Amino acid sequence: MPLRWQSGRKGVASKAWLQRQGLSTRFARAKSLSRTLGLASPLKQNFMKKSERPKIKLELRPADKILEGLALLALAALVLLPIIYWGDLPEKIPIHFNARGEADGYGQPVFLWAVTAVGVFIYALMTVVNKNPHNFNYMKNITAENAEQSYRSATQMIRWLKAVILILFAYTSWMMIQNALGKTSGLGSWFLPLVLLTIVAPTFYFIFKMGSKK
Repeated sequence: MPLRWQSGRKGVASKAWLQRQGLSTRFARAKSLSRTLGLASPLKQNFMKKSERPKIKLELRPADKILEGLALLALAALVLLPIIYWGDLPEKIPIHFNARGEADGYGQPVFLWAVTAVGVFIYALMTVVNKNPHNFNYMKNITAENAEQSYRSATQMIRWLKAVILILFAYTSWMMIQNALGKTSGLGSWFLPLVLLTIVAPTFYFIFKMGSKK
């Protein structure tokens, strides 16, 4: 093997070794400085385990009661609509709408019961989940000082989403029936923007609120 090539390879290896040593030294210094200043790595913060978090029974505020009432009314409408109009429905009804709110898919009336079943499942699931906010995932450490505020924001978000989703389901079921009976056409071009406005925007608001340090 030529001497020049061997020397070059040793030089590259030595340079790589020195670079690793330099990185290790800088990392050690940064770690030492972090300990001196009392800073902890974000990946190694001592977050309280879910089983150790405070369990608080939250009293329903007026806004919470209103949202629960709206969700329950929407659920009742979702169940009753197919029962009331079942005998008047034709063999085919609109079951799918495009982004402009226009009907572009048709199927059997039994699809209404599928929508109802999904709505009932969502209502039951979100109601049960909302009883244990201490098991939720949060972007900050839950302590005795911030537990109530964090839990309340989280449960309000779930409660809002439950009410909005059930109302949208009930409205969609109603409009499917009205379209099938020839009393209206489509859902309206405003339906999709309304869905985004009432679900996406509030979700980001509540997530930001839960992540605040206050």
